Amino acid sequence: MTALIRLVASSLPLVVACSSGSDTQPPPGGSADGERSEFYVANTNSGTISVIDHRLGSVVDTIDVGNKPHGHAPAKGGARLYATTDGGRGEVIAINTADHSIDWRIEVGSDLNEPHLTRDDRFLYAPDLLAAKVIVVDVEARAVSAEVEMVDEQGTPLLALHNTYASHDGRFMYVTAILSQAIARIDPQKNVVDRIYHLSGDPRPAAITHDDARMYVQLSGLHGFIELDLATGEETRRIEWPEPATPPAGSENETIATKCHGIGITPDGTELWAATNLEGAVHVYSLPALERLGKVEVGEWPNWIAFSSDGESAYVTNTELAREHGTVSVVDVASRAVTRTLDVGGFPKRIHRVDLPE
Repeated sequence: MTALIRLVASSLPLVVACSSGSDTQPPPGGSADGERSEFYVANTNSGTISVIDHRLGSVVDTIDVGNKPHGHAPAKGGARLYATTDGGRGEVIAINTADHSIDWRIEVGSDLNEPHLTRDDRFLYAPDLLAAKVIVVDVEARAVSAEVEMVDEQGTPLLALHNTYASHDGRFMYVTAILSQAIARIDPQKNVVDRIYHLSGDPRPAAITHDDARMYVQLSGLHGFIELDLATGEETRRIEWPEPATPPAGSENETIATKCHGIGITPDGTELWAATNLEGAVHVYSLPALERLGKVEVGEWPNWIAFSSDGESAYVTNTELAREHGTVSVVDVASRAVTRTLDVGGFPKRIHRVDLPE
């Protein structure tokens, strides 16, 4: 187990205490008439979650979760966001979006990574990194309702469980296993793994098309992404970008073991945005043709991507390894231009939009 922990640790970010800040300037062009939504940023190294008001265009709050947040999942109803933590104390933390307070928290594992809710907002599926299991939390009962054993066809435990994604039709949960180079599909009705997708590399962030037909997956050693056919299990396309002649600062750090760590599909399903750590940029492709449409320069070591519900803005987290805090680039989707850069906490990674209830 000690060797396994060392192996996993070499692929995960180093925990360093950092401070956070915010950009409180008024939004350019005045976006106050936009949707009433907020973007939540998990700052892994500072133990906080930054809250960005979409209409104001600024960070309006910082939530101290008192642990190491590694992922979160918004309820579609907008009233809550559920954060998960790792670092040896895996908690599920329910955050009230009305006032950004913590409604409740429970410890259910050791190192919880990116979770996802079922489509009815009832059950949260949270992968426990080294435990070879996904913990299912009934968020109404505030208790664990099941544990899904994560093994492959031979019964071998799946290693380094990372991210969870729900199919759009609600039939499946997909969980990436980095060191097993696989994605496991869970049937939520039975809480069993019913299919394994074997990949050509270590899966990192992924995005599922609106028709649940394809998944676009970034791999640790690939400067680009693959297209995975979810019906056949075949890797049908592979996009690879040239690597810069001079590696960016931080490339020598063993804790940064992936060339790309952020990918998302626009709300209308017509574009795929994929971040590159090596270039500090996001590449834009058409769907389903995968024609390259453009490139947006953002910050250093960009991570996850989230879009406003109207598809007009993209929010990209940037790790900014050399600084005490990270940033979020706000991008105008139509012009591919960064309109604002906001200071957040240390080592920001996951970002999700919450459409607030009226």
